[in-house]
Amino acid sequence: MTEPHSLLNQAKSGNAQAIATIINKTLEPKGIHVKASISYDCLTLILESTTAPAQEATVDFIKKGLLKLQPNNVSKVIVRGRIKDQTLNLWQESFNLIEPQPTTPPPHSHSIPTTHTADKKTHPSASQKKKTFKSVQPKQFSELTISEIIQNIVDFIKTKNGERLSIVLVTFIGTSIFWNVVNPDNPQGSSSSTASSSNSIIPAIPFVQPKYTIKGSVTLIDSDIEGTDDHCYGTGGFGDIRTNMPVTIRDGEGTILATGETGSGKKESIVTCIFEFEVSEIPKVDFYSIEVGRRGQLNYSFQELEEKDWTVGLSLGT
Repeated sequence: MTEPHSLLNQAKSGNAQAIATIINKTLEPKGIHVKASISYDCLTLILESTTAPAQEATVDFIKKGLLKLQPNNVSKVIVRGRIKDQTLNLWQESFNLIEPQPTTPPPHSHSIPTTHTADKKTHPSASQKKKTFKSVQPKQFSELTISEIIQNIVDFIKTKNGERLSIVLVTFIGTSIFWNVVNPDNPQGSSSSTASSSNSIIPAIPFVQPKYTIKGSVTLIDSDIEGTDDHCYGTGGFGDIRTNMPVTIRDGEGTILATGETGSGKKESIVTCIFEFEVSEIPKVDFYSIEVGRRGQLNYSFQELEEKDWTVGLSLGT
């Protein structure tokens, strides 16, 4: 049997099972069981109950406990509520455990010096805590470090728009150099061409945030599928599963990033109908929520979607 002190130390060190065990001591008597997992710096807690877990009360309890515990290497927490033995989430809420560090003021800016009292701990007010959980706005170009600029450029070049812009720039620069070095209309030859080349101006490259595309499918498995092989659809309890279901992409705070819709259902077998979708122009954020029709949400971190090659799948039926 694990000693309480040892269990607390494991939880503080970032052990997901120890964190879940501590939370379950309070929530299991109320009929709620908690599962925990950690990916990178994000702790995900899944709350399961025979009825819908109370969102506000349980999230508030978990938030207060983790802010006191401060587990190592955990800066973001996602809490999901669902019915026991189900895979669809009824609700989701996220919050931060570490306040974002203030950015360094740019050169020549006037800042007011502050006085710090040594060894004096201050507790954030209620309004300050609320600021902790607001979504972080994208940095301005002037605030980015060299490594961040390079990473953004690399991310952008990997996109389709980035590849096109790279081809245009290479073509433009190569053509400019060619006509500055070899100019048949210039009687003075290469000397004049060199002078002309030194005065030519290459336009500045615009800074563009990378965009991503999510591809996915909804697979319906049911014995009462209707329609043709190229236009199948659900019936009865699955009557809402059909062509042109809305697809909504949100960030971790619930803000809509992009929308789309599914195509026509394609029969894979007499009991299987697949609806595919593709949503483009999605900005880079830490967490994504994907909702198809009214069948709940799929939630992924940016790293998870990268590992899945930005392709997701949802299955309904038996």
